[in-house]
Amino acid sequence: MRLLRAGSETWVASGAGDLVFQGDRLRPSRTPASIAYCPTRELVSLNPPVEILVKASRSPASAKGSSRTLPVCFLPEVRHAAYPPRQLFGVSMTRGEKPPSPVLPVDKLAPNVRGELAPAEAELTRNSNDPVALISSAAILERYGYFANALARYRKLATVLPNALFLKAKIFEMEEAIADSEAAVRPAEGKRYAVVIGVSRFKRPEINLLFAASDARLMGDVFRSARLGLAGEDVMMLLDETATTAGIRSALRSQLEKAGRSDTVFIFLSGIGTVDLGKPQKGYVLGHDSDPEDLATTGFPMDELADVVEKYAARGARVILFVDVCHAGLIGTTLSTNINSFLTIRDPGEVLLLLASRPKELSIEGPQYGGGHGAFSYFLAKGLNGDADDNRDGAVDVDELVLYVRDQVAKSTGDKQHPRESGDLGGAYRLSVVTKPGISIK
Repeated sequence: MRLLRAGSETWVASGAGDLVFQGDRLRPSRTPASIAYCPTRELVSLNPPVEILVKASRSPASAKGSSRTLPVCFLPEVRHAAYPPRQLFGVSMTRGEKPPSPVLPVDKLAPNVRGELAPAEAELTRNSNDPVALISSAAILERYGYFANALARYRKLATVLPNALFLKAKIFEMEEAIADSEAAVRPAEGKRYAVVIGVSRFKRPEINLLFAASDARLMGDVFRSARLGLAGEDVMMLLDETATTAGIRSALRSQLEKAGRSDTVFIFLSGIGTVDLGKPQKGYVLGHDSDPEDLATTGFPMDELADVVEKYAARGARVILFVDVCHAGLIGTTLSTNINSFLTIRDPGEVLLLLASRPKELSIEGPQYGGGHGAFSYFLAKGLNGDADDNRDGAVDVDELVLYVRDQVAKSTGDKQHPRESGDLGGAYRLSVVTKPGISIK
């Protein structure tokens, strides 16, 4: 195969594993050749003496070639240069051997990543040396930050395509990414964002709540205080009519999308949760416009909340969820009290999930809590505002907040409500700085 790079005037030999870009020309020499064209997911066979011009908008199959559909076809980001940066390879080979970074089993990856990998994994089960499946899976793993897994796939692909120069560069990049992540001291704190959701009033007034929106307003004030360190524009509030199902979905993705490595996203959610008792059973949070009789269409699924949190936590953001959706509304307490069992973070990363109650418990609320709040939200706000600083070191960390909220809620409700937590966010992570100005809470 002969290759003429876009912008070049010299035809060069091309072999198995070379990447081609828009504007490149290919010419089979004496034997047929194949090209995996990922924009249309085709494997195209080219027969001499055809010559093709690679275009982004059209498959090479239109140039006298036959084709078949590929189950999967993804390519990694690579440097587009007429000649590969060979100097990188020498550096890579002289860095010395390091203990291998751990490769996670596929079943330990985030669910959304496993879903994208599934077609490639199926092909590799049939043929472990399938080059298109190997490069596709490596590209997906790299995109989600699973660099050790991606490195293993690129190395495997290099044994299948030993003359592919771009693979040497990708292996070097993955080794550098792993070295950087292992050597770097992660900043104690980056930028902070928050999504605060509280729904007391619904389109179906018979399921209205008393204090969910008030809880959200209180938490918004806490997040905007100097003790939590969030800028006002970085706190997104959705209350009552603005907290539609679509609005909740959009706000979560919008705020999480901003967060990068070392950033933190707080999510506070107060309202109604319920369970669809079909098969399989599924948990939902109700937006302002949700219809309890049509949850599949109008509700916000708990598993979607878990998926979006896992996705961004996998990219390196911290995600902290405070969830109170077990209020005793008129939707049927025997259904709504089971909702907490449907929110599970399966690949926690740096995630803290603090739920208002155990499964089958209600969230108690009333005027005795600061004039009208839920017990959970009231003590959560007081704890973050400084009351949870048990060791008096001027800060509230994760362990202190969890213990404070759990103890105060259980005590104030006569042991009828017990908050519970999960996730892998370190207990020493500082949530608020008590030496800075806070807010007044009754």
